[in-house]
Amino acid sequence: MKHKRNNRRPNNQAEQTAILKALHALETINLNNSTPRTVKVFTDSKITLLSLKNAKNRKYIIEEIRRKTTDLEKENWRIDFTWIKAHAGHSENELADKLAKEAIKHSEICYNRIPKSKIEIKEAEKTISKWQLQWDDIAKGRANKEYFSDIKERIKMNLRPSPNLTAMLTAHGKTKAYLHRFKIIQSPQCTVLYLQTRRPDNGPSRI
Repeated sequence: MKHKRNNRRPNNQAEQTAILKALHALETINLNNSTPRTVKVFTDSKITLLSLKNAKNRKYIIEEIRRKTTDLEKENWRIDFTWIKAHAGHSENELADKLAKEAIKHSEICYNRIPKSKIEIKEAEKTISKWQLQWDDIAKGRANKEYFSDIKERIKMNLRPSPNLTAMLTAHGKTKAYLHRFKIIQSPQCTVLYLQTRRPDNGPSRI
């Protein structure tokens, strides 16, 4: 059994889809409902197993696995989920990897829901790209552009605005140069303090 996933879906969701498809396949087995039966579901996805145990995780496909498991248990199925290490020589796991690679060539997509987080990331990237184009085209803000030419890198800095930072970046504020420009003070020069120290070699040093 092999299925193809949407290219925009993360690998974890593909692992979870495989588990859900396997649970659905159990319904096709014709057995007496009064006969107890146990199935072990092996997966190399720890994230999936932790998600199933986490009651706060209400993602769609995790909830579907829980619902299907409950339905099967009502029909005398016992479902055990077990983690195995990937690429460790487990024949069934190696077969699953082989089928997954073959499914890439399959034209039919079995599950087409895209996670909300994936959409949010894509929309954020579009917004930043649009912002960058506007930033590059605008004639104003030349002082800011000297510091922040790349919007994406600026966001990573997570700077907190302050009066001093704003004055420095915009070249506006109570700076000597700005006040002198409007003839509020006589000189644009700043006062510089020199501290005379001695280096280990007894030579003079200034800071």
